Amino acid sequence: MVSEQMKIISFETIDSTNEYAKKISSESEDFTVIWAKRQTEGKGRLNRRWESPEGGLWISVILKPEFFSSLLSFIPALAVVKTLKEFGIVSKLKWPNDILVSEKKISGILLEKNSDAAIIGIGLNVNIEKINTNNWTSMSMETGKKFNLRKVLDILIENIEHYYMLYEKKEFLKIRLEWKENSSTLGKFVIVETVSGTFYGKAIDIDENGFLVMDNGKKINSGDIVHLR
Repeated sequence: MVSEQMKIISFETIDSTNEYAKKISSESEDFTVIWAKRQTEGKGRLNRRWESPEGGLWISVILKPEFFSSLLSFIPALAVVKTLKEFGIVSKLKWPNDILVSEKKISGILLEKNSDAAIIGIGLNVNIEKINTNNWTSMSMETGKKFNLRKVLDILIENIEHYYMLYEKKEFLKIRLEWKENSSTLGKFVIVETVSGTFYGKAIDIDENGFLVMDNGKKINSGDIVHLR
């Protein structure tokens, strides 16, 4: 059951749930959720545009953890995987923040720090049949069914709450191991583009900080990744 103390602020249309969350984060309680049926200026990593039409689930969660770590982004990622599984959809995690079904993107995560708050943006393609981008899928496309967005939201929030509690209890090993069990990246040869250069190699592990570990010992904390094989 979704926590009774949690607050959901909903919009029919908004520019960006993450931007709104930043504006209200200082006076908001821990675990405040902003939900929009449509975003006009949704964004992903590196300020890339994230197309957010009606039919998708576009939310931002304001968290106020005791401390910050890149493992925070594992919380929503694992929650999405668990949510999709409850609807009969098997998904995998692409480091650092994408959720894939058969190597097609169904969801993305954006983690931003704003003063004492972590703003976690989640985009999940639910009842979407067309987006102007390549290599994507949706819950409806995978199953041939339409879903009640509020039901998907409630289950997703329950799962976020579950992993957030593990994080606050410092159960980092449990979070990391579950991420690794659901990884699509580990074991593959990859190309990773970072601000300091482009790296090629085999992705072999995720360390205690959430960094990607390559077979040459290189550890990468952030970047764009391409799976090769």
